[in-house]
Amino acid sequence: MMQINRFGFRRLALLALVVCSAGAAQQEDHYGALGIPRAASRREVKRAFRDLARAWHPDKLHAEGGAFEGVDPAEVDEADAVLAKERFVAINLASEVLSDPARRRAWDDSKDGCNPALLELLPIRGLQWGGGCDSRLLGCPGELNTAGTGPLLELGAVSSTAGCVLACDRHPSCLAWMFHFPAAAPATPVDGDEKESADSDSSVAWTGKCTGRTSLDWRPEKDENASSGFCPSAKKKNAEMQALPGRTSMAAVAQRILAAVPALLSTLLEDPRAIATLVAGVCGLLLFWRLQERWREKAQEGLVAQRDEYRAAEMKRIAEEVEERRRHKALEKELKRARWEAKELEETRRATEAEAQEVLLREKMQQNYARLEASKRDKLLAEKKAVAARQAAREQEQLEKALPSLCREVAREVGVRSDSVGN
Repeated sequence: MMQINRFGFRRLALLALVVCSAGAAQQEDHYGALGIPRAASRREVKRAFRDLARAWHPDKLHAEGGAFEGVDPAEVDEADAVLAKERFVAINLASEVLSDPARRRAWDDSKDGCNPALLELLPIRGLQWGGGCDSRLLGCPGELNTAGTGPLLELGAVSSTAGCVLACDRHPSCLAWMFHFPAAAPATPVDGDEKESADSDSSVAWTGKCTGRTSLDWRPEKDENASSGFCPSAKKKNAEMQALPGRTSMAAVAQRILAAVPALLSTLLEDPRAIATLVAGVCGLLLFWRLQERWREKAQEGLVAQRDEYRAAEMKRIAEEVEERRRHKALEKELKRARWEAKELEETRRATEAEAQEVLLREKMQQNYARLEASKRDKLLAEKKAVAARQAAREQEQLEKALPSLCREVAREVGVRSDSVGN
């Protein structure tokens, strides 16, 4: 039996746990395969895949950091080798699915995705609870409900459509839900943390915005990054809200009036005084209808005021943005001028330094020329002195050579003269 180091034993234990849990779901959970949360960013997906690939890649199983580090390949059981191969295939498939935004959204909203929200909703609500895609479990993909009636409910950030449906189902007033898918970030390289840090968008968590409304109005618009639908318990919640005091609608009032018509007619036939009661009821109904119209007008005025306020705020924001861009352009212009002035000063400094160096070089050359001329003069004078000395020496030598003969000639001439005097 082979010997596995403590790191390989931990990895094999984790692998066995994941495979056992995946067997119950008939397919391994991609998030469990990489050991990351469902809201993990694309950078975390790539980093987890890189770390696990170092341990489970077939070419690195026996290398440093591998699952079978320090184990002879011949001692690895066939079952363990197959298990390691399946583990790497699961890791690679999980990385491919979770790195692609479209495939990841489809995986999160599928039965095989092991989505806790989907697993909680399916046994209770099923896949459909009414006609149309708006009453499907995952709603209408690519459509955003823009009906403006009812307040907007912030249901938080979720990682899947099923999570948004579950959040709306749990909210006591939410009837319709809208889910904006997580933004698709660009691909992130995996060849180093420095390259990963260059892509800021890839570090955003995989969560989308979930909102809801308290009305059953439906006005969809095309939006490929959104999905909308009605809450599974929307009809039940709506009936409960209509039954609450202060929330009686005109339809409920009309139903009550129609239900009371037979009894009212019988009362009118039996008691003439009921006519006054009927007139009073009609007047009250008209008054109530007028009040309802007034409330509706106030609500419309409020919406108009909100729209005008929003437009004013948007115009203010646009004006501020334009002013900011103008200031930015002015700063860029000043920066360019400062750079130009700095460049001019640098060129002037370099020209001045070049002139100073040229003057120093000229002075140095003149000094060298003066020293060279003086050296030449000294050398010429020394040569003249040497020539004069050699000439004097030669003359002296010639004189010394000629002196004996001169002396003899002088002596001879003196002797001849003395003889002639004696005679």
